[in-house]
Amino acid sequence: MKTEGTAWGTKAARGLLCLLLLFGAACSKRIEAGSSGILENSGDGFKSADEIELLNGKVRYNPFTEDVHSFSHAMQRKTWNFDDENSENSEAIVFSSFGGAVISAETEIGYTYKHGRIPHVFVALRDTEGMTVEGYMWRSTRDAINECASQLPVEAIYGAQKVNVTICAMDKLRQKDFIRENIEVDYLSFVGRLRFDRAVRDAIDHDISTRIGTKASKLKNDARREREILDAKTKKEVTRLEAEGLDLLNASLTDDLLVYLEREPLPVPPPKILPGPWSSESLQCVK
Repeated sequence: MKTEGTAWGTKAARGLLCLLLLFGAACSKRIEAGSSGILENSGDGFKSADEIELLNGKVRYNPFTEDVHSFSHAMQRKTWNFDDENSENSEAIVFSSFGGAVISAETEIGYTYKHGRIPHVFVALRDTEGMTVEGYMWRSTRDAINECASQLPVEAIYGAQKVNVTICAMDKLRQKDFIRENIEVDYLSFVGRLRFDRAVRDAIDHDISTRIGTKASKLKNDARREREILDAKTKKEVTRLEAEGLDLLNASLTDDLLVYLEREPLPVPPPKILPGPWSSESLQCVK
């Protein structure tokens, strides 16, 4: 019985092993057009970037010892959003301004792998446990935004200068050795409104309202002053023209002309009678 049991167990183990091998041999993954795949075999040890072969189409692999990684050649667009239901899952970037005001923002980035650099990206991140390209870009973007925002006061970031933060951060990303060599950062921008502490936001809104009111009052006073100056200039010009007209008139009144006007006064035209609602027949009837 013991011998038979052992023989049966051996057969069952061999059958299970064959089934597992059959299942493993049947596993495959399709690398879509516009992408390249890398087959990682845990039994081969770590290959260098020059030893890695980029694969396309259908790739068969053993799920117990191998894994397939896919890299798209198209631009990667990643948006890191808030999770209002569970803040622990939020991917929004949190950073601080000059003075320590905490700000959070949904952020979007676009990047592309440079030609021929996908194996180098894979090898560089392979040694960092759990690190993905997106995770690396998120961490690098957060650090760059924090460095740039720390140079600006919170009211500047709240206003039009918030775009300066992303421009500065994108420049810093492009200067990092790993990104400069392997990845082209196409764009970086904040999505939607930035989130501030409520007290900070109310203080900024009050300051902006005060500045707008002061500026509007100044513009109104400047406009009134310009109008007064223009009226004074216009009045002065009219007076000058009147004086010039009198001077010309006086200059034209020579002695001969004055003597002539005394002898031959200018004819006075008869008064004009405006037509009325009556006719000549009605006037005769009145007579």
